[in-house]
Amino acid sequence: MTDLRRRVVGLGLVLLTAACGGQSEASPDEPRPRVATSVPTIASLPRAVLPFHAVVPSQQQINDRETATELLVARCVRRLGHAYRDDEALIGEPSLHDNLPWGAADLATAARHGYRDPLATPRRVRPDPDPAVPPTPREILDRPGGGCRGEAARILRADVEIPIQRVLDSYQPDRDPLMVAATAAWAACMEGRGYSYTDPVAASAAFVTGDPDVLEGVTDEERATAVQDVRCKQETNYLGTALAVHTAYQEHALARFASVVADRQQWLEEQAAAVARVLAEHRRRGAPLVRDRPSIGNDVR
Repeated sequence: MTDLRRRVVGLGLVLLTAACGGQSEASPDEPRPRVATSVPTIASLPRAVLPFHAVVPSQQQINDRETATELLVARCVRRLGHAYRDDEALIGEPSLHDNLPWGAADLATAARHGYRDPLATPRRVRPDPDPAVPPTPREILDRPGGGCRGEAARILRADVEIPIQRVLDSYQPDRDPLMVAATAAWAACMEGRGYSYTDPVAASAAFVTGDPDVLEGVTDEERATAVQDVRCKQETNYLGTALAVHTAYQEHALARFASVVADRQQWLEEQAAAVARVLAEHRRRGAPLVRDRPSIGNDVR
């Protein structure tokens, strides 16, 4: 896993800033979420569905939205009589669906890939410029009133946003006594094995600074650290505690701002439906989808 403190949800939502205390703190009078008294014992947790996943898009949803956006932008640019450069496509931030807040969570994966995540959905990649295609004029892409990018955003419901920053700001699981104790126990275990890290996020951040799906460049040191990381999580039941605490705090935040959450979910559903319509129309034309390749291609029509 990567350093979540540096990661942003595709639409600008800073999740871990809230999770680790952030700039906006919950009211001291706000009751602490009730964590189940029976914490599950979990030795491996390579994947988990967390409550916040209902209000942030997955990486595949982000990829589909970016593909649909580019299809619409390319069509608009060519309709206006200009060439479209695929290297000018906008690539957003990665989703937090593939960035779970406890780092390495499976012994076999750690032994092979260190802190990298082979299950993560790859992000789309912007290709190198094609020297045979002239750059698209800026005023066509972003002219006053939106240009071709603005037109695409309106069609895909991306020109508006239902923010949930208040929801995320109220989410501070790392301050829960159970989480504090679990983190301290994990850190002591790692210290006993010769590793000095304050928490699992710090351990993964020492090795991974890019996307979690990039499996190249894993060193023996990273693998060895990740293996001891997971073993300490197993010995201290860190994963069971983390899953219970994060789930309780996220459910509490979503319930506290139920109206905002409902509006956000409806907006995401409308956006997903608009994206699906654009991609379906493109399929009916018989043109290949650019998302089926590792990078954006020149066959966008």
